[in-house]
Amino acid sequence: MATKQQPRRSRPRSVTRMDRTRVARTLRELVPSSARTHLRQARREVLLALRDVLDHAISRAEAAGRARRLRRIKVE
Repeated sequence: MATKQQPRRSRPRSVTRMDRTRVARTLRELVPSSARTHLRQARREVLLALRDVLDHAISRAEAAGRARRLRRIKVE
C-alpha cells in the first residue's frame, strides 16, 4: 500500500503582518492588562540589566587596553 507524500516546501513561510496582528489580538484576549503591564516592565528591567553588563564589559576591555603598553620591536 503506497502512502501519499505531501509536497515539501522549499523554505518556511514568512510571518506576515496579518499573522502578527492575530497573535497580538489573541494575547490581548488571553493575558490580563495588569499582567501585560508587568511583563512590559520586566522586559525593560532585563534590557537595563543587559546594558549594565555590557557597560561593565566595555569598561574592563578599555581598562585592559590602557594597561597594556605597546612596545616597538625591531625586525631585521
